[in-house]
Amino acid sequence: MSKKVWEGGGIPFGYEYDKENTRLNVNKNESEILKKIFKLAASGYGVSKIADFLNSNGMKPRRSEFWSGQTITYLLHPNRISFYTGFDDNGKPGSWTALLTKSIADKIPIRERLSTPSKKQGVKSEYLLSGIDLTHCGHCGGRIKSSVTIKPNKKNVYYVCSRRQASGMSTCNAKLHRSELINELVLGDLRTKLASDLSGFIEKVREKKFEWLKNKFDIDSRKLNEIISGSGSKADIFNAYQKEANRMVEELEEFEYSFSDDIFPVVLPSNTFAQQRRVLKRNIAQVLVYDEYIEIQYKFPINMKGDFVLKLSLV
Repeated sequence: MSKKVWEGGGIPFGYEYDKENTRLNVNKNESEILKKIFKLAASGYGVSKIADFLNSNGMKPRRSEFWSGQTITYLLHPNRISFYTGFDDNGKPGSWTALLTKSIADKIPIRERLSTPSKKQGVKSEYLLSGIDLTHCGHCGGRIKSSVTIKPNKKNVYYVCSRRQASGMSTCNAKLHRSELINELVLGDLRTKLASDLSGFIEKVREKKFEWLKNKFDIDSRKLNEIISGSGSKADIFNAYQKEANRMVEELEEFEYSFSDDIFPVVLPSNTFAQQRRVLKRNIAQVLVYDEYIEIQYKFPINMKGDFVLKLSLV
């Protein structure tokens, strides 16, 4: 950004670009939102609370539906603060209209980084149902993430909806739940299912699936032979054969868990974290977390009626 003209790049929030005069003009709606952000930050609001306030009052960002704490952090970075007070990267006055007064800017806490890194770079804590596409919020469908609070001599881990965590309770007001409670319910029930007499019933279902797939592949094999013996160029025959073979492979992969020797491994407390996750992903399709209960969707029938879904209370 030079003193006289706009040199290009992304148009900062709060402004719009005047091509004819190659300069930035104030965007009325965005500038009002931006000024509110600055005032809230100067009053001591954290980035998550600011995002929640904006979302609750229908103040939308430029390119998405909701504000997030990360976006607010970006706007409050010292480089952005300097720009919005009317100065370029070299500390010289710019040609654009300032949207932030120095008196308010001085009250905004300094945020040196554009994003907040983990306290220990390269060290990632792992929680059983967090960080995998298996557990979702039953209210909005957002992924479930872990949230850690540390008090003197005590560490608490919660599972929380990622949408609530990013954009505040106006986006999703689902409750937080202790991770150990949900982990115990999910692992405990799966352990019971795999050790019960239901295993015989599951094995029968597995045999029926095998017979169905075997018959289907017999039919598909005949299709492949017809392709090979068909007319047309070698390239056409090869492409048609490859397409049909790929479809068969995809179908087989969908049933892979039904034929694996360790489809029903025993879940033991002594299993490693990786082993427990493998067991969960092999046997459970999805876990939905609600305020009062969780809903587990298994990949195999859980009773003689052939149901696949189970609800477990959280209260």
